Amino acid sequence: MSELDKEFIYSGIQGIGETLLDRYENPTSGSLSSELMQDENRLIKKLGEEFAEFLRAILKTEVDIQEVKNEGADLLYAIELGMAREGLTLMDLIREDIRRNRL
Repeated sequence: MSELDKEFIYSGIQGIGETLLDRYENPTSGSLSSELMQDENRLIKKLGEEFAEFLRAILKTEVDIQEVKNEGADLLYAIELGMAREGLTLMDLIREDIRRNRL
């Protein structure tokens, strides 16, 4: 992976996290992200739906890689919404994963 790719990924993760934290702290009218983060029941439902869709995509007899990526990204978005409610970002999750899995 090139340094440019690494910087793109890092800045993207950081930017998404900052945006979601801001949307939670300063809800924006008409923002699905804000709406889901403000309504715990809707967020739980969204997480369940996205997880089910991801599972269906990876358990198909003939897996469609693009569908797996799409559904995985949707699930990740829902997870990030839940984390933002607690002041956390995907970067916090990645750091924890690295801490746990140091070889």
